[in-house]
Amino acid sequence: SRMNFYKVLTAQEEVNILKKEQAISHLKERNAKSTIIAIAAVALLAISLAVVFYLNRQVSRKTNVALAEKNQKIAEQREELQGLSDFKSRLIAILSHDIKSPIQGLFGVIDLLDRGVAKPNELSDLMKDLKIKLRGNYEKLNDLLHWSTAGLGKDGESQEVYSVKEALDGAVEEMSL
Repeated sequence: SRMNFYKVLTAQEEVNILKKEQAISHLKERNAKSTIIAIAAVALLAISLAVVFYLNRQVSRKTNVALAEKNQKIAEQREELQGLSDFKSRLIAILSHDIKSPIQGLFGVIDLLDRGVAKPNELSDLMKDLKIKLRGNYEKLNDLLHWSTAGLGKDGESQEVYSVKEALDGAVEEMSL
């Protein structure tokens, strides 16, 4: 019976050892599964980050291209505005000169009249000259006013009929004085 007792003890120890080995094997399997799950999670996270980074780069590139195009348009508009500003300055200088010259002549005629230098028979000619110069300046100022309001978007097209003959006759008459 002692032998049976030792056999039972040995059998129980073997069963315990087998249970421990089975538990260890089970823990190793769990560990392996956990490791595989952790590696898969890290891989999935890495892939997700790579996709997000890639999409972010694509958006950044598109944004940079759009910004470059907008900057190019702004540069072109700046050049156009500078050209328009230069044109406006030249135009104002030309118009000022064209209006200033006849006004200086008018001051001269008025000064002659004021000082009494003009003789009565010359007064009629001076008055005609003064009237022509005043009409010319008035027409230039009227044209400038019409042009400036048309430039502001008011009534872009003129419906007035201009006589080329009258304009040429006026210019010839003004030049002959």
